[in-house]
Amino acid sequence: MPVQREQWKNRFGFILACIASAVGLGNIWRFNYLAYEWGGGTFIIVYIFAILTAAVPIVILEFGLGHRHRRTAPLVFRRISKPLEVIGWIPCVQMVFLISYYAVVLAWVTNYLVYAPTLAWGSDTNTFFFNTFLQTSGSVWKLETVVPAIVLTLALVWLFNWWVISRGLQKGMELFSKILMPVLAVLALILVIRGVTLPHAMDGITAYLTPDWTKLGQPRLWVDAFSQIFFSISAAFGIMIAFASYLPRRTSMVSSAFSLALANSGYFEIFLGLGSFGTLGYLAHISGKPLDQVMQSGIGFAFVIFPEALSRMPIWPEFFAVCFFMLVFFAGITSSMSIVQVVASTFWDKFRWPMKAILTALAVFGFALGLLFVTRGGLYALDIVDHYISSYILLFIGVAECIIVGYIYGVDKIIRHHNLQPGLKLAQLFHWVMTFIVPAILLIIAAALAWTNLVKAEVALSIAAQYETPAAGAQLWAYAAKLWVPALIAVGALAVSGWSWRCKRNEQFTVLIKYWIPGLLTLIFYQGWFGEFKEAYGSYPAGALAFFGGGFLLHIILIAFLLAHGKGYASLDEDMDADELAAEAEKAAA
Repeated sequence: MPVQREQWKNRFGFILACIASAVGLGNIWRFNYLAYEWGGGTFIIVYIFAILTAAVPIVILEFGLGHRHRRTAPLVFRRISKPLEVIGWIPCVQMVFLISYYAVVLAWVTNYLVYAPTLAWGSDTNTFFFNTFLQTSGSVWKLETVVPAIVLTLALVWLFNWWVISRGLQKGMELFSKILMPVLAVLALILVIRGVTLPHAMDGITAYLTPDWTKLGQPRLWVDAFSQIFFSISAAFGIMIAFASYLPRRTSMVSSAFSLALANSGYFEIFLGLGSFGTLGYLAHISGKPLDQVMQSGIGFAFVIFPEALSRMPIWPEFFAVCFFMLVFFAGITSSMSIVQVVASTFWDKFRWPMKAILTALAVFGFALGLLFVTRGGLYALDIVDHYISSYILLFIGVAECIIVGYIYGVDKIIRHHNLQPGLKLAQLFHWVMTFIVPAILLIIAAALAWTNLVKAEVALSIAAQYETPAAGAQLWAYAAKLWVPALIAVGALAVSGWSWRCKRNEQFTVLIKYWIPGLLTLIFYQGWFGEFKEAYGSYPAGALAFFGGGFLLHIILIAFLLAHGKGYASLDEDMDADELAAEAEKAAA
């Protein structure tokens, strides 16, 4: 008889756990930087388009796979075809390596949470972070010694993760998601209110919300928008497959996917960005610098720019510093909990080793590997490893998922499974999305492009009329000629709307999974991977990129293949067959 799997106590706990997994450190620093780089409102419009056409469909796909087969990702793909099991193990092993350095960043946050009540970083936050706190050596090849203060907090992060997940699904991941996510939402609201009410906050908010329509035609904007939502929503990690496998047989998942996207991207990215940019506008004013000189990406945003802005706040700087680093810590720790939960569940699913033994082995391995990133040269190693393993693997797995479901497994099975569940149906959601919302976004983009080119043409025309210069006349024709692009987008928008209005039930979802998402992710992969050959990432030595980036990638793939071909517990396939038969019987009865 199959061992009874744990289940979520209720659907609300499942949704909060999914949001807890999705909301992470990237929501706080990477989204803000991309929004500023790509023209604020312009990026947000493209981002919403990406949410509707890529993020929500792939989450629905993963929910359906996990819920239908009641297993974590490797065994779901094993059920489709045994050779495909490795597709589930690759992101699982990736998460083992990812959590080793993600926990190190959380250790930094823990230290800064201790520093926050006294603003211990002082006035020169850049020097404090890189020289005093991390004690960076200046080279990836100079690892030297570990930093003792970070080793201690790293151990605490791992102990907390081990303790929470060892309590079981309901008393661990679900309970702490119910506690921490509301707290996180309140902290975000406090920081947004403080940020938008600071002097000269509107300078930053204006830069955040005002579209720069001239950037709409740049392919990299679209690549970055789709990349950000794909990674932000925790797609292709196998997390959503695992979480859905713990749901009861009858539950609504389509609306849950929409709720996840709304909370993660709507509240913890777009709304939270108001507070971030309000604070940046204030910092730019009091420092006498333009906004582009105070904006930084990555860790510099959280550990250099924001500590400086918090220290210079007019009232209660210590209180808001504590709020900010609590926000960062809770966002990070809930994501780390979800990774530990899913990795441990994946090993348990196939091998049936004791859960606490799996958690202990994972914690010891993660802590030991994390010591590499706690050395004086560890920051550079962390940067290289994160660049390679957090992007390309997920893009590959995302494409593989869509191709496997679209052309081997059958999208119709996922559609049928979702339609047997209560609540919002796929046909209802994607009929409205593809008939009205997506075409409306495309028409806004087309109108904005047309308006931008017409304004430029008008300027060129006035110059040509005033000075009768051939160059101005040539510019006029150049801008006018570009009107075919918005015209083509407008025609495309109307065509999409008309097609969606007339297409068969659920056909929109099928097209997105079989053609749009895999094609799009392949393009993003192509843009990024071949860019590696044009310019070395971060100006690091080629040997360091090969050793840390290529070395970690090679180990992930090799270990995944070994695990996929490892022998599971004795009755693994029989139990999966029994679960499948029970599921089919329940569907027939329904």
